Amino acid sequence: MQTKRKTYLLSLLLVFMTASLQAEVKIPAFFNDHMVLQRNISVPIWGWASPGEVINVNFGNQSISAKTNENGKWMLKLKPMEANLKGQTLTIANHSIKDVLVGEVWICSGQSNMQWRLGAAFNSKEEIAAAKYPAIRQLNLTRTAANLPRTDVKGEWSVCSPDTAKDYTAVGYFFARSLYENLKIPIAIIDASWGGTGIEPWIPELGFNIVTELEKEKIELDKSLPVNEENKKQWNDYLDKMEIWLPGAEKRVSQGSLPLNIPDRPDSRMPVSHHGMTKIFNSMINPIIPYGIRGVIWYQGESSWGQGDYYFFKKKALIESWRELWGQGAFPFYTVQLANLHKYNEKAEGGMVTQKFVKLKSVP
Repeated sequence: MQTKRKTYLLSLLLVFMTASLQAEVKIPAFFNDHMVLQRNISVPIWGWASPGEVINVNFGNQSISAKTNENGKWMLKLKPMEANLKGQTLTIANHSIKDVLVGEVWICSGQSNMQWRLGAAFNSKEEIAAAKYPAIRQLNLTRTAANLPRTDVKGEWSVCSPDTAKDYTAVGYFFARSLYENLKIPIAIIDASWGGTGIEPWIPELGFNIVTELEKEKIELDKSLPVNEENKKQWNDYLDKMEIWLPGAEKRVSQGSLPLNIPDRPDSRMPVSHHGMTKIFNSMINPIIPYGIRGVIWYQGESSWGQGDYYFFKKKALIESWRELWGQGAFPFYTVQLANLHKYNEKAEGGMVTQKFVKLKSVP
């Protein structure tokens, strides 16, 4: 009798544990209160749960369901919506995201030019005091780097006010304010910037593959994670994980998926510098794809000033790869062209001559 009771209690415990596991639905860490969804497009919503689980999503008058695949990932798309200044609740399974608006979403990326805060801008005191725009929101992504593409990144949305505006990217804020004053709809800026970085960390592996003029960088990227005695155990652990992951990846590639879009690719977790090729894209941009956006504004160049025409090819790799991976078509990608850092052909000490600046071609 006692054995039967133990068996019954154990079975009951397993039932509760299974139900608990199935109820645990994970959503991207940057899906939180005050977020803005892109108007007039099918809006991707995604996350992770137990394989085969059905996930219900509700927003406004829409109620949609999706089923997780064998890897536990799910994604659905809300039908296109008009801009809406009234905050609504986005319900994803057991998650409730409050004060969600519908409007225009722009990524603000680059180096210190874009990272520069409104609190350090000209006339900042007056600008911050006047920053009473509840329809303008900023998503501030955590600055982090990784050797391989990751699937999630932390970030917090904030509502523009005199209490929060000092921490907004200054260029992004003035851009958003101009749009709002003209459109009178919600405007969101996603701050994905990092001071002192060149263009290379923002370009994904795909970018170096599709621009033939960057063959040298592609070869360098393939050799960027050497094996040595100190990291040999980490590499062996990583290869074990890859062996488990590879069969499913091969299946998805055969079905037409791009390798970089395959979820949950194991990360080697090797020491990483945010200055290395692809390293910031992997951890800050890849996780937010395919979040619905209108376009990108880009302000970077000091760390790449001596490259001349060669910068054009890297910019092409950046733009074309982001557009392809997002799958939204040729969204706008606006760039600030920097003024010269030095006089044209200025002679430096020691007889060295700086590379001359040339006007870069535009990328459609």
